[in-house]
Amino acid sequence: MTWMQYAGVPYEIGSNVARGVTVKDIAHSLARINRFTGHTRHFISVARHSVFVSTLLDFRPQAAMYGLIHDVHESVTNDISYPIKRALSDAARRELEVIADNADTALYEVLGVEWPMPPDIKLLVKEADNVATMTEKRDLMPDCPRKWDMLKEQPCHKGADPTVTPRDDEGLFIARYYELAKHLGIMPKIWS
Repeated sequence: MTWMQYAGVPYEIGSNVARGVTVKDIAHSLARINRFTGHTRHFISVARHSVFVSTLLDFRPQAAMYGLIHDVHESVTNDISYPIKRALSDAARRELEVIADNADTALYEVLGVEWPMPPDIKLLVKEADNVATMTEKRDLMPDCPRKWDMLKEQPCHKGADPTVTPRDDEGLFIARYYELAKHLGIMPKIWS
């Protein structure tokens, strides 16, 4: 089986168990993955995007936690852009979905959060994810004459901050996770 490394431990690609992986390992990876395949005026990490999605859902703490961790599988799959996903064959897209779903199963367990998301929360997270994406597009992407017809949501008034670093993003993700975990009574699973 193919594996990849999280900090000092291996993760078997396609496994639904991530022994030895920690919240810090996940945050570290997500904080160094640039969204939009790097085609931005300023770096924006998946971790920062995730914190942004989470804050849009502050009115419901459980949804805010799911918003924070909705892309944890990207610490395994990377942030694959929407156009690339659309260009994949149906079979390749299904394989990618299986890998991402197994990674979510494993990593949500590490984080102490139930997987899959409850359907009502999944809808809230998707809407917040789209609002965050449109805000990031407005604030961080170069101007482009073509419309993004795949997203109907409008950007929010709060802008995307281009000044933070990956280290800042890692810290923000970890702090937000523990803030929400404490509020929700969640304990991350520490694998030995």
